Amino acid sequence: MTHAHARTAATLAAATLASAALAQPVSPGRGEDRAFGEAAAASIAPPTLGVALPPEVVAAQGDSNEGTSLGLFSNTAQIVYSAEMLTGAGIEPGDLITGLVFRVNGGDPDDGGPAWSVDDYQIRMSTAANPPEALASDLAANRGDDYLVVRSGPLSYDGTQHSVGGPYSGFGPEIGFQQPFAYVGGDLLVEYTHGVIASGGLAGDAQLMPIELGASVFAPGFDGTDGGGASGQVTVVRLSIDRGVGACFIEGACYALREPDCQALGGTFQGAGTTCASAGPPNDLICDAAPVGEGTIAFDTSDATRTDLDLPDACDEGFGVEVSRDLWYRFVPTASGTLVVSTCDQAEFDTRLAAYTGACDGTLTLLACDDDAGGCSDFTSLMEFTVSPGVPVLIRVGGFADFDFEVFGSGSLTLTFSPCPFDADGSGSVDFNDLVSLLSAFGGCP
Repeated sequence: MTHAHARTAATLAAATLASAALAQPVSPGRGEDRAFGEAAAASIAPPTLGVALPPEVVAAQGDSNEGTSLGLFSNTAQIVYSAEMLTGAGIEPGDLITGLVFRVNGGDPDDGGPAWSVDDYQIRMSTAANPPEALASDLAANRGDDYLVVRSGPLSYDGTQHSVGGPYSGFGPEIGFQQPFAYVGGDLLVEYTHGVIASGGLAGDAQLMPIELGASVFAPGFDGTDGGGASGQVTVVRLSIDRGVGACFIEGACYALREPDCQALGGTFQGAGTTCASAGPPNDLICDAAPVGEGTIAFDTSDATRTDLDLPDACDEGFGVEVSRDLWYRFVPTASGTLVVSTCDQAEFDTRLAAYTGACDGTLTLLACDDDAGGCSDFTSLMEFTVSPGVPVLIRVGGFADFDFEVFGSGSLTLTFSPCPFDADGSGSVDFNDLVSLLSAFGGCP
């Protein structure tokens, strides 16, 4: 049998994205995130970026200063950035805020330094419960239901990283969050609290805004609760934004994308923070094998990944022993007998089957394998082998593969179990005990 037409353009088309904007797909093994081609990248939001607020002072010094965010004394402050300001700066619902960067006041004599430390520096975020123009002096009243401590604990701050000179001071070192904040839309409240700074301290850059666009409330002390009246003074910050990138399956290839971009391209999004190294169908991994019984089930290997496990040479029918994207199933026989596992005439691609016993995370013993079964069309497969009662069988369903070339697709898998007709006691073998069991059954029925 020749495989020349099994590796035809029809199969290759299944492995090649219709969209010319995507990078040329290759075999999506674990640990590999596919990137977009240049054409698509131009229309897709970048996965990470820094967004300066307020945007009016991205390239200009603020017209005010505040001593709370980087100041020497123990302070608490709340700053609310309006939804209008955030939208204008390019922040979108679904973005993850992973850190922030301050800018110092250009008139600070210590602009550009020094380094300092503090025992506990906390940053909290939420959707603002009150708009900027109606901030309450009671800080707790301004916090939304999603109020979250995104950063706490000691902080060593290297003020020397702030650049000096020019029309405005530079942004300093990033303060990373231990817990990213998911922006869901609306006005954003950012709350800073810190104790007395051991040495140094800096005056932060600020901008006076129309109060409906941004405002702040300041309270004295680390445990400050009640502040003064709200003002339109807004601390200048640069937020570190993660676009919520996750694994996206598009016709079998895996790409790192945001959910809206994934959906727009007809893909299946696996969730923010997932990677192509970890995402896949539920039964993509050996130890996640799906339990099955007798009957026929539908499968689709398009979004699966390849298991790093070639078949032994004994399985080579002349076309190699590699297996493409595969799925795993687990069958537990209730008695000894014969199990037939088949994709014969039931798959749209060149399938390969294998069956094993043993620990999914240990040593596997091959029971059977098949590439192209005689009498089956389109190079589909069928294997038949004996099983023992209670011994789980791991069934592997994949396709032909040859280095970076692989085939995959959908089909149906049929399991047919035939118990051994003479194993009366279900021991897995036919012996004297089966005869005893048979003879003991003679007599009248109850």
